[in-house]
Amino acid sequence: GTETILAVAEAIAERDGSRVLRLVETLSERGGDMRHFCRDLMTHFRNLLVAKVVGHDRELLPLSDSEMAQVLAQAERFSEEELVRAFRVLAETEQNMRYASEPRFVLEVGLMRLVHLERVRPLVQVIRALEDLERRMASGMTSTSPLGEAEAGAPAPTPPTPPSATASPPHSEVERLKEELRERGKMLILGALDRAKTIEITEETLRVTFPASLAIHRDTLLESTNKQVIEAVARQVFGRPLALQVHIEADRTPTTTSDRRARAIAEEDPIVRAFVKTFKGEIMEVVAPEEGKKDAS
Repeated sequence: GTETILAVAEAIAERDGSRVLRLVETLSERGGDMRHFCRDLMTHFRNLLVAKVVGHDRELLPLSDSEMAQVLAQAERFSEEELVRAFRVLAETEQNMRYASEPRFVLEVGLMRLVHLERVRPLVQVIRALEDLERRMASGMTSTSPLGEAEAGAPAPTPPTPPSATASPPHSEVERLKEELRERGKMLILGALDRAKTIEITEETLRVTFPASLAIHRDTLLESTNKQVIEAVARQVFGRPLALQVHIEADRTPTTTSDRRARAIAEEDPIVRAFVKTFKGEIMEVVAPEEGKKDAS
């Protein structure tokens, strides 16, 4: 039932493999269907992911008030990336259970994989700890002198203060944006941005460009909820609204002299330039009018 689902998810969050196995044992003793339970657990982790990304949304999460409160609270125990990985493991486990002579064993192994999945959040904490250690070591270089005890009466020369001893080096604008997304646990968005070829920030837009081979990440960023998150974070970081634009890099270089001439004319046309500026667009292709239509006009 629901209580068992919540208990298993909680045990996974706690990395308590022993409790997970005991819960499966209890389910088996009650005659529970293991594959049905695995599908229910998949649904629960889907709900946790939706709650993590969207929050309290009745359309996407048609749950009672008490169920909604439980899902929202438990979603805080995981990052988005962890929930996606958990769902994938459960989907694979459910498929393997179809042909297994002992579905319970397959379920137990799948749940143990969830318990022992490498967590993303601790890795982020390790990176921050290393950065803090680096700053402390740099500060120690200015506050401690190896000659301090040997020359008790004479002041020891103070070595030059490295830049990192007084202040952390300023992050680039893009790194500031990524750091805030990392703080919020938006690892799917962060992963997509890490694969972008270029990220440009103007007065009004946040322009992300992917090579054609990574075009799939455009859908991730332009998904309505993710787009709202990115624009909200950008506004918080930079203090002004930025419209997200995602482009796929393509070879649009004109192949002939006439093509290049036509594109140059289009780029200089005042009406075209006004449209590009107003709608924050770009010229993708210049197509010459058909002869018949040209003559008719």
